Amino acid sequence: MIGKAEGKREIICKTLMSRYGIKSLELQKKIEKLDDLNILDETILKTFSSPSLEEAGSLIEEALNIQEKINSL
Repeated sequence: MIGKAEGKREIICKTLMSRYGIKSLELQKKIEKLDDLNILDETILKTFSSPSLEEAGSLIEEALNIQEKINSL
């Protein structure tokens, strides 16, 4: 599963870099904290369609919060 999560994180990071350049580096670091495959899949889809870096940041924060809640169960 680690390999799959790693690949999904890489897709998100490449999308962010392609769309927003080095301004996205801080967000890319946050992506490394995500490891739930379902959350990563959803984040990939949302990142592709996010209209701005700020929106992408909000989506990633939301994903991190959801993962934290799941992990605390």
